[in-house]
Amino acid sequence: MLAYALGLSKDREFLRMYVNQPGVAEPTAVGLNALPFGAIGSVIWTAFFDDYSVVTKTSLQKNVAFAVQSLFGLLGLTYATEGKKAPEFSPTFNMLGLVVDMTGFKDKVIKIGHTTKRIQELVESLDTVAAANLLCPKEAERLRGRMNFFEGYAFGRGPAQAVKLLDRQARAGLLRTSLTQEAARAIKVLKERLVSAIPLEINLKSCDSWFLFTDGAFENGVGSVGAVYFGPNGNALGSFGSKVPNSFMRQVLSYSSNPIYELELLPVLLAMRAWGSVFKSGQLVCYVDNEAAKAALIKSCAATSVGERIVNAIRLAEDDLQLRCWYSRVPSKSNPADAPSRLCFDNVPNSTIVDSSLLQWDVPSSSF
Repeated sequence: MLAYALGLSKDREFLRMYVNQPGVAEPTAVGLNALPFGAIGSVIWTAFFDDYSVVTKTSLQKNVAFAVQSLFGLLGLTYATEGKKAPEFSPTFNMLGLVVDMTGFKDKVIKIGHTTKRIQELVESLDTVAAANLLCPKEAERLRGRMNFFEGYAFGRGPAQAVKLLDRQARAGLLRTSLTQEAARAIKVLKERLVSAIPLEINLKSCDSWFLFTDGAFENGVGSVGAVYFGPNGNALGSFGSKVPNSFMRQVLSYSSNPIYELELLPVLLAMRAWGSVFKSGQLVCYVDNEAAKAALIKSCAATSVGERIVNAIRLAEDDLQLRCWYSRVPSKSNPADAPSRLCFDNVPNSTIVDSSLLQWDVPSSSF
């Protein structure tokens, strides 16, 4: 809400917020063109905030509670002292629509998931759309925002292809009178995602970063892939390189004379399957040698039927392995997987080469 739009052009001259400025000892007053989050339009000097959460040892519960209450009291804040907004200390607690589970803290494990209420609300929204058998553009946009919010708060990526299809068809007016078969499948996929979503697990491995380089090649009608991964200490620990099975090549060559897009996506999936037990629960930085493939991995949404299946399988692997992935591009000359993708391992020292016969090549069919 802009201050001018509210008819508060005069009041704007008096609205100031003090913030710290780097390199300056004293706080600096800044003017605002919009009300800050939590500010109330009719009384602009009033604000509210909620969900202050504190974590402490069991032996210090009373001390911490006293310290927090004393601080709020000294600041003159009005806060809940009873009811659902003032729960007792517990190994599990809700915070901004999330459930924080610290029952495994002694084993250095914390889990963060969505509340049953939030999941149920979204499921009911999808059921309403399915029952009405139609979806207007405005409701589709709202649904997209809520699904993105759901995924983002738990670092998940979700079935983006399904969300994109619903949004695209709704904007085109295809769902005003009834859902298409594709839209009905998308609703089902989103509902399954909500019901099956597992909490994010934070453990000792969550701070470990692994670096994966992959590459695909297509020369003289033959497809091949390669990958190399490096550990947190920077040493090359594993690699593979292999020709792609004829069964896969027949699928992609049926609609593309140069299927490099799919061949750049495929080794990412193969690597997650080959070294998933190593990467599990950690942070994985993936470097691919193709801009289109990089974009598909970031968006979790592909442009071709086989690419869609690969990306969806990668998304499911990320969820199963609890991986936090970062996708980027590496130039061919700087890509250590370039040689393995052409079945050459001379420049990949100190790594264990995976036998190509042990790679899991199957790419499950998927609507999205």
